[in-house]
Amino acid sequence: MKALHTLWNSDHKIYHPLSDSHGSDTFGIMEIDVKDPLKRSSVVYQIAEERGISTDGFPKPSLQKQNKLLHEPGARLPRITAGVKGGIAFPPDDLKLKKPPGPFAPECSITQLTQVKSTVISFPPKQFTSLSLRVDGILRKATPADRIKDNSNIIVNITLSAQTEDLFNHISVNEMDVDNYSTKNIHINSHHPSLLKNCLLFDIEVILPTTLQHYKKLKIKSNRLGRLEGDLEDISFSRFTAGLGKGVIALKNVVGERIMLGTIYGMITGNYQPTETFDAAVIKGATIVGIEPRSKFLKSTVVALDGPVKATVSSGKGKPSYSSRLINHCWLCKPTTTSINGEQDIHIYSERRKSIQLGYYKEWSTTQHINVHSKYGRSNTCFFCM
Repeated sequence: MKALHTLWNSDHKIYHPLSDSHGSDTFGIMEIDVKDPLKRSSVVYQIAEERGISTDGFPKPSLQKQNKLLHEPGARLPRITAGVKGGIAFPPDDLKLKKPPGPFAPECSITQLTQVKSTVISFPPKQFTSLSLRVDGILRKATPADRIKDNSNIIVNITLSAQTEDLFNHISVNEMDVDNYSTKNIHINSHHPSLLKNCLLFDIEVILPTTLQHYKKLKIKSNRLGRLEGDLEDISFSRFTAGLGKGVIALKNVVGERIMLGTIYGMITGNYQPTETFDAAVIKGATIVGIEPRSKFLKSTVVALDGPVKATVSSGKGKPSYSSRLINHCWLCKPTTTSINGEQDIHIYSERRKSIQLGYYKEWSTTQHINVHSKYGRSNTCFFCM
């Protein structure tokens, strides 16, 4: 039955063109109602019969059985079995399940990659107020803040390094303008199986002009290995989002109204200056960030589920300091909350199970809030610590 999964999904209907193994006959497109198990069983039987597959394992429901199935409480559809456990015996090629490639990445050295190919994408920030950069592959480096002089456009430099030139044939760089041409989407696609056994490195550089002081949205995403680093001083964002499957996010001086960072396996470090919300989360790894609130209404959440987490809150040079409510949570340890003045500014009014601290920094009457959480690691919150 597993091999027939290619014929439908969890949607209400599916269309799947079939052709025989010789390519001479073409079966029409078939519609399968996945809500009705009786109809689905009949279509499966018909497909097996037309494909020349033994129908012994696909009993065709009779009208009498249909009435029983539809009208008798607790009646069940006859179980469909195949000639071998887990699928059809000797299935045709178009019914074979192909296991999707896993997140494997070979050990690569940049000195061994002799083939290099570069692509440059340039666009004006006044026209495209949002940039979404998506990389399906191995992201070696992304620097979203190296400035160049005498330039008014945002420039995306994409450099590919590979062992052989033919690997470039499996890479596509798609550029799409959406939202009435206000959002620039750049998607680097590298799903070919041969890439998993060879070294292919991406070096992506997002260069912002020196005259750009504010940008609406910047989103960078990589599904696999990556390192995102750079200094974003002297520019602010309405929304800044960065996510990696595996890798490190190490940014400096990120100013934004809403900042969201995440990685599945890896680490998040750096210092950030949010106004409304700040979210940083790692599933397995570590989250060690510095937060410089730019308003008294900031809501922050810092998480590392399997690993240590530390949030250091400070005001920055020449900026006011704000009071803050706090929740410090550590399932398997006792969380720690400290400040530069010792314990006199930290007020813990509740400790539940010795693993959750509820309290506030300096004054209770504040709208700022920080939540620090770790499940299988240490949890630490520090106010104005070095």
